[in-house]
Amino acid sequence: MGCVDVMRAVPLCRPASRVAPLEQDLAMIPLPAGSCGAVAGSRAKMMPRLGFRWMTPGVYAALIHASYRGPIGYFEIEYTAYSGWEAAAVWVEGVLAYGPEHSAPLRTGPLGDATPVAEALRRLGALVDEVPDEVVTVGLDRFRCTKDWFAAASEPAR
Repeated sequence: MGCVDVMRAVPLCRPASRVAPLEQDLAMIPLPAGSCGAVAGSRAKMMPRLGFRWMTPGVYAALIHASYRGPIGYFEIEYTAYSGWEAAAVWVEGVLAYGPEHSAPLRTGPLGDATPVAEALRRLGALVDEVPDEVVTVGLDRFRCTKDWFAAASEPAR
């Protein structure tokens, strides 16, 4: 996730990859299950141990490359009913600027404002308005699953 111009520059190999615009000039590229290997740089063999469940060397290489155009974040979020977890990191000019931070598995209601995703969104420039929740303010609450985000993303990446 990052500003729209940064997300348009992420090097993707799949023509079906799309940019989903959000509020505050942010955007994301939803990566449905099985598509992470289609990201340019997937031939990259090494990446540091960051603790993400679905990040591949190709995704990591694409993030580093795109971060020279502007700050870019990587998020993993999984919630079902009242339990879940999230993880986030932000890169700037090829360097890890935030995280990776991981929440412990939760079995309660909302996390509040100290979540890894909320902090990463702040570092990407998200500002809260009447609702003191970065996730809601940028519109990440519109859909609950990646396939819905992918279906709603109309703008082709690159």
